[in-house]
Formats: sequence, C-alpha cells, structure tokens
Amino acid sequence: DGLVGSEMCIRDRAVGALLEEPYLLAELADGFPERIAESYGEAMQNHRLSRQIVAKNLANEMINSGGITFAHRMRESSGAGYDAIAKGFVFARDVFRARMLFERVAGLNHTIDAAVQYQLMDRITGVLRGATRWYLRDRRFELPLGEQVELFATAVNEVWENFSVFLQGSMAEYWEDSYQVYKEAGVDEELATIVAGGPILFHTLNIADAARTGDRSLLDVAKLFFRIGEELGLTNFSRQIVEMKVENHWQAIAREGLLDDVGTEQKAIAIAVLGMDGQEDALERWIEERRPLVDRWNASLAELNSAAAGEFAMYSVVLRELANLARVETRR
Repeated sequence: DGLVGSEMCIRDRAVGALLEEPYLLAELADGFPERIAESYGEAMQNHRLSRQIVAKNLANEMINSGGITFAHRMRESSGAGYDAIAKGFVFARDVFRARMLFERVAGLNHTIDAAVQYQLMDRITGVLRGATRWYLRDRRFELPLGEQVELFATAVNEVWENFSVFLQGSMAEYWEDSYQVYKEAGVDEELATIVAGGPILFHTLNIADAARTGDRSLLDVAKLFFRIGEELGLTNFSRQIVEMKVENHWQAIAREGLLDDVGTEQKAIAIAVLGMDGQEDALERWIEERRPLVDRWNASLAELNSAAAGEFAMYSVVLRELANLARVETRR
C-alpha cells in the first residue's frame, strides 16, 4: 500500500531529526489524550519510544496536510534527507499556523461548495510546500528549529497586522481575485482574507531575511520588497508561473523551482538596494544604474507576455535575465 509505505519511510528516516531538536519532542502530546499528556508529560518524554511516536505523528500529519507525495517531492526538489524535511514541514506549519487554517476550512464542511473548500485547502498546502522548500534551501543549517519558528512567526504576524499597507497595484489585484471568490462562496471574512493573502505572507520569509542582512525594520523592507515586485513586474511574473499548466511530476517540480528562484532574486535586489546610501530614492537609482539590463529584462517579459502559451524553457530564459540583473554590483 502506497500510503503505508510513505508513512513508514518518512517515520523511520525522520527519527534522527528528533535526536537534536527538542522543539519537535513537543509533538509527543499529539499522540495521546489531553488528560494523559497533562498528567504524564515527563514520563512520556522519557519513554524509550517517544521519538518513534513523534516521527509517526509527523509522518501522518505531513501526508494528511501535504499529500502522499509531499516528502518525496521535497526530497527530489531539494536533495534534503527526510529528517531535514520533517523539520522544514514543522517550520512551515507553525510559522503560518497551518493547523488552525486547516481546522477552520474543515469546519466549513457542508456549508460551502466542496470545490471552493478544496481551493482553500490547496492554497494552504501551497504555502506549506513553499515554506518547507524555503527552509530546506536557506535555513536548515542555522539556528535551532524553535528559535527559527519564533523569529519568522513573529515576522509573519507583523506583516499580517499591517497587511493593508502592501495591498497595492498588481499585488492587490492578486489578492482581490481570490478573496472575492471565497467571500461569494460563503467563507467568513477573516479566513478569506488570510488564505487569499497566503502568497503575500509567504514573501515574509525573504523579507525577514533581507531585514536581518540590511539591519532595517521589517516593515520598511516589506514596503521595498513589494515595490521591487511592482517596478520590475515580478508580481505578475510570479503569478504567471503559478498559473502555468503542468503535465507531469517533473514539470510541477520545475514550476516550483522557478517560483523559488524569483523570490531569491527579489530578495537579492532588496538587499542590494538596502546597502545603498540615501534610501529615499535608492530603488530608482539602482534601476537607473542598470538601465540596459532593466530594459533587457522588460523586453524579455514583453516577449513572454506576447507568446501564445509560455513554455518552461521560455520562463527559464527570462529568469536568467532577472538573475543577471540582480547580480550586478551596486554602487553605494
């Protein structure tokens, strides 16, 4: 049975992650009734099978939340081991409060159209996949997991509390399209707002990284990050990638890789601009200093937009132009 095989594979290979991450042992209580967890918490932690129980719980949740191929897909796209994937999944789940969101969507059973409910689930799962890949790609060798969750969950909450500030231009249109579908289907306003804004909140991971590198406030960097997306057309470019039709497993992995690379380059540009003197017009000066490359980038986007149907090769070529633009040395 494929489901049992996947669960066993993840479980057996994730145990190693538990030996070095105390944060994951807090998952132990999820495998027992609340009264037992409260009364025998210390004994449970010291039980000789505690790590195996946690690994089983994590494997089940990973499959239930991300699908039977979640861990395998993460392994193929990142090259990470199952222990790192387990940590990445917990990071993504806790930073973006995925458990709460899944529970709220499940609470809509028989009250909204099942197709819309599936869309909500799929949007949350997409953020989970993206944040797990981000962790595996950028964070897995740094701070202990618990410290990373606290750091980035705080950042996500701060951006969320100032969400309306970033809803401008194409970013606002991106959010509005999903929000209206959910609202008209009967989803409550708070849940519709959060799930529709998932792709925006996902950017907080790169924003927080750039803020730490540039020693700037999170909100200032967030404003810059989304301005870069508008000025260079990265918001619409990312949306086009998300909406690409895939015909097989490898194309799905390629699409995710393209999307991750756009975020990485957008972060690199933000860091470069933050390193410039005189922040008031820094982005404008950064663009003017690279005018030939910016024009080449815009021409590539225009050619992509005029194509009848974008192919993966076209997106890869356009993304290479973005990478060239992002990597040019900045004058202070």
